[in-house]
Amino acid sequence: MIPDDTGSFIRGAWVPVEAPDGVLTRAAPADLDDALPPYAFELSHVDDAVASARAAQPSWDALGLDARIGFLTRLRDAIAQHENALALAISREMGKVIREARAEVKAMIAKVDITLTEGLSLVRDATLDARFSWRWRPHGVLAVLGPFNFPLHLPHGHIVPALLMGNTVVFKPSEITPGCAAVYARGWSSPWASRAGCSTWCRGTASWAPRWEGIRASTGCSSPGRTASERSCGGST
Repeated sequence: MIPDDTGSFIRGAWVPVEAPDGVLTRAAPADLDDALPPYAFELSHVDDAVASARAAQPSWDALGLDARIGFLTRLRDAIAQHENALALAISREMGKVIREARAEVKAMIAKVDITLTEGLSLVRDATLDARFSWRWRPHGVLAVLGPFNFPLHLPHGHIVPALLMGNTVVFKPSEITPGCAAVYARGWSSPWASRAGCSTWCRGTASWAPRWEGIRASTGCSSPGRTASERSCGGST
């Protein structure tokens, strides 16, 4: 079930679009007569989302690794709870057969477990001897641009490790699949996610890349990635 327009998810709450800069309209690929809910977007929400992520980042990092692991474990459980709704949204909006959509959601759940085990083993602080040691530090705010072909698994694959290491995230889904992201955002809307304030979500097009000055950008799409690289932080990772 793809929800009606709920606005952007910022500071742990849904913020309605009051002065639209555009509207995203799509049809279900499997049935062009199946008009999906139109989603308006407002560029000022990007400024609010970035400001929220910047403000939340120091306290999110200060929580410590164990607390962030607990947060991501609860996120994994929330995804599992909404597994059917996520798969149906992916199938209807992106056009995958339901079997492949379910596989994508299961990969999202597995991504958390992999990040918290094999992934974490690669980025733990370490001391070699009395003279040499290293510590991993967060970059700050990460902008994640989602592609349409794996509308949730690919951005989720950047969001989870970024949060684990103490970064905060602003997520812009593909303009083709914003409804999938709206269902995904339900995992952030419980009280424990709202208190963290670590992840925000707003939709639109790559035209809002100039508003990302000074933040890291990660994308599964080449064209928006180049836009982000050229206009915001000088490089896409």
